[in-house]
Amino acid sequence: MGLEAITLAYIATGTAVAGTAASVVQGREAAKSQEKAAKIQQKQQAMQTARERRKQIRAARQSQAELRATAFAQGTAQTSRTAGISGNIAQEKAGNLNFIDQSAAFTSAIGQQNIKAARAQSQAGTYSALAGLAMQGAQFGQKAEGTGLFDKTEPQDEA
Repeated sequence: MGLEAITLAYIATGTAVAGTAASVVQGREAAKSQEKAAKIQQKQQAMQTARERRKQIRAARQSQAELRATAFAQGTAQTSRTAGISGNIAQEKAGNLNFIDQSAAFTSAIGQQNIKAARAQSQAGTYSALAGLAMQGAQFGQKAEGTGLFDKTEPQDEA
């Protein structure tokens, strides 16, 4: 019975090792997929940011054109009032573009932190799996110790 128990313990340990290895591999694959998803999300955000920038520039140009047309029609094209309004339009455009750029920088930083978190989570899973395997090995050692398999005493001669 002792040998059968040890054989079963070896089989269980082998299964645990295989399960741990599979868990580590799957954890790494999941982390890679999370990183890819975060990078795709960053590209999507960059596209949306570029679209917003173009929209702001287009709106400012349209406002400038309307201002010029109105000022020309009213004969006020060369007045300081028209120049002031034009400057306000340019200032508003610059402020909007600055906001868009800051927003994009925050989004990018969040994406980078998500990638780091995915890597750390994968490593934590790996270490957890290895710790579980070590615990199983320790339990196996304790159980095997009681079977006499690891007894260090040598038989004494009866003389």
